[in-house]
Order: sequence, then C-alpha cells, then structure tokens
Amino acid sequence: MSELADNYRRVNTLSPENKCLREQTSILAAEKLSAEESHAQQLTQLRESADGYLSAQLAAEEKLSAAEGEIRSLKEQLSANQESLVARLEAERLAEEAKEKDEREVLDLCNQLSSHDVIFNDLKAVLEVEAVDRFKRSPAYDALLLREFEWGMRQSRWFFAMKDHSNEKALRRFDKSLQLHVDNAGSFSGSGAEPDVGPVTGRDYRPFIPDGDEEIVWPSEDEIEDDEDSEGPPTARGLRQLVEIMPYLFVLQL
Repeated sequence: MSELADNYRRVNTLSPENKCLREQTSILAAEKLSAEESHAQQLTQLRESADGYLSAQLAAEEKLSAAEGEIRSLKEQLSANQESLVARLEAERLAEEAKEKDEREVLDLCNQLSSHDVIFNDLKAVLEVEAVDRFKRSPAYDALLLREFEWGMRQSRWFFAMKDHSNEKALRRFDKSLQLHVDNAGSFSGSGAEPDVGPVTGRDYRPFIPDGDEEIVWPSEDEIEDDEDSEGPPTARGLRQLVEIMPYLFVLQL
C-alpha cells in the first residue's frame, strides 16, 4: 500500500519541467492534429482545384478541337473561294479578250464596208454611164427618138409643110423630152428612173410614116399652141437640130 501511495504521490507531484513538457506535447499534438486537418482540407481543395482544372482543360481541349475543325472548314472555304475567284478572273479576262477581238472585227468590217461603199459608188457611176451608153446604142433609143420626133412633127404643121418658117416650140419640146429621157436613163438614184434598154410596155414605137395610102391628119391651127417666137425664119439651133434629125428621116423613108 505504501508503494502505491508513493508512486501516486510521485506521479502527482511532477516537476515543473515535466509539466511544461507535457503541456508542450499536448500543444504539439493539437498543432499536429490541426496541421493534419488543414493538410486534409488543402488536399481536398487541391483535389477540387485539380478536378476543376482538368474539367477546364477538357473543355478547353474540346473548344480547341472545335476551333481547329472550324479553322479547317474556313481554310477549305477560302481555298474554294480562291479557286472560284481565279476562275472568275480568268473568265473575265477571256471575256475582255473576246470583246476586244469582236471590237477589232467590227472595226475591220466597218472599214471593209466603207471600202465596199466606195467601190460600189464607183461601180454605180460606171454602170450608170454604161447604161446610158447602152441605152443610146439600143433600138429602144432609136425608137424613142422617132417617137419624140413624130410627136414634134404632129405638133408643128407649118414646119413640116415647109412654109418658109419654123415652129421652134416643137423643137424645144422635142429637145427637153429627149434630154429628160437621156438624163433618167441608167439613173439608180435621185428620180429612181430605171434605164430604158428596151421597149416599155404601153409605149407606142410605131413609125410615124403612114403605111400605104394612109392619110396624115394634121392638127388644126386651134390645136397648136404657138409661142410668140414660133413664127419667123429658122434659127441656127433649129437648123442644127434639123440636121441632126435628118438621118432618121432618111431611115424612115428607106
């Protein structure tokens, strides 16, 4: 009993160093426990942060993958647009070249047309001259001369009756009518008259010399419209026209 009591007393009567050590041990144990709890909390926070970081990283990787896919799609569209732009520029270039070629061809055709117009005008002038010459050498021209001369004779009874005076009115009409026919023969422009290279329908080309014993009916004096200068001696112009007409009279007499 005494030993137990001594031990109890010895234990309960510890030295101040032991008490201090015990208190320090208790404090250290409490601090250790607190540090472990804090460490556990930090680990938990780190795990949560790591999980959040991993989630964010996964989301970022997904976004990056989506962005890369979109970039590839945009690159493909850009390549297609570039090809389309190149094709359109090439088409525009070809169209411009074709337009310039067409303009040159049109200019060449205009120049050729101008040259053809000049040639055509020259040929037209030559053809008009040839048509007039051909008409003058044709039987229709001779028939025209005879017909006009017949008309002049039937309008001038005194001239053909040889009563020492001339009716220049008939000669003037004959000259004007003949000149009008000559001017219009072969004219493709202006009056629009066509060259008279043959008999015209409806025109009387019969000779004015009567057949057989046919009687010539001379117009009366009332039917003849004489000018003031219709009477008197023949003028030089009338004589010259008479000389020019005489060969046709000889032909008719033959």
